[in-house]
Amino acid sequence: MANPYKPPALVADALGPIQSLFTHPKTQVIGDKFIGAKFICRFPDGQLYFDSGLEVDTDGSIFAAQDRTGAKGRGGDSPTSIKDANGGNLDAAQVNYFVLPRGGFDAKYNIKDGDFGVVLFESKKVYACYGDRGPNNKLGEGSLSLHSDLGHERVAGGRFTNNGIDSGVVTIVFPRSGNGHGRSNGESAVNGKPLLENLKGTAFEYEMELLSRFKSRTFSSRILTNADALETALSNWMQEVVDHTPPAPGTEGDGEDLVNHSDGREILPYAPVSMASGKNLDGALQTVYADFKLGWTTAGRWYVQKVVFHLGPREQVEAERARIRAQY
Repeated sequence: MANPYKPPALVADALGPIQSLFTHPKTQVIGDKFIGAKFICRFPDGQLYFDSGLEVDTDGSIFAAQDRTGAKGRGGDSPTSIKDANGGNLDAAQVNYFVLPRGGFDAKYNIKDGDFGVVLFESKKVYACYGDRGPNNKLGEGSLSLHSDLGHERVAGGRFTNNGIDSGVVTIVFPRSGNGHGRSNGESAVNGKPLLENLKGTAFEYEMELLSRFKSRTFSSRILTNADALETALSNWMQEVVDHTPPAPGTEGDGEDLVNHSDGREILPYAPVSMASGKNLDGALQTVYADFKLGWTTAGRWYVQKVVFHLGPREQVEAERARIRAQY
């Protein structure tokens, strides 16, 4: 089985809960091969995600004449495929735009001219619009302005350097979010930010749904009344939790440590046992519940900070009474 995709480390902090969508059952991993692309997928609500390098696009700018790879460098007039609201070319030196392949790539994923996106590189996050089309077989290209705002300035002394970013650039495109025209950097930021936050919100809800699957476990009374067996069972349960949730800062994801710092486990051995006729008391089953208290990293990522074990309402009351009686 292939190793699951992981985004670049610094970019992962900015993505936050979006990382959980890589393994969402409705996420479509795109296997089409494009030069420059490491990973491409389509999230459940249609957003396009790709991890790639970022070549330099000079179209629409005064630097196109210096660009041997561009249309003007080959004797053309360097137009951008997508125009502004007045029908003019987008200036690569002024407008943050990303490039997608020709040949119907955008239509295949319901992306329209001028749709908004966000581009992430290391600790930088830049909102941009879909502003140009490039070669059919390549993915990962952006304007001079986009490179500059990503901390990769390509212009100095009136000359541009045609040297892009080799890898580690993540782009998320929000289909049908624009108005059919290229947009200013301010418009991209104002419109792109809530789209990214909404995506994070959807991803967080999905993570909470996944976490809820670990909120209960059924144990036999034989395990509940044996201290060592109970410790092992709870640790195994919590190990599943830490294996499937974001790690706590400075920890190695140890389920046993989570149990050792938990609340409520002292009541579990006193869980009431069914007295139904003919019931094997050693094999009687009891559901144990876990409430998870979340902590947050400085980057805004949640993790399970503490767990509180408890029984159902009636069983909890009976167990607490039994525990008190056992003390006297």
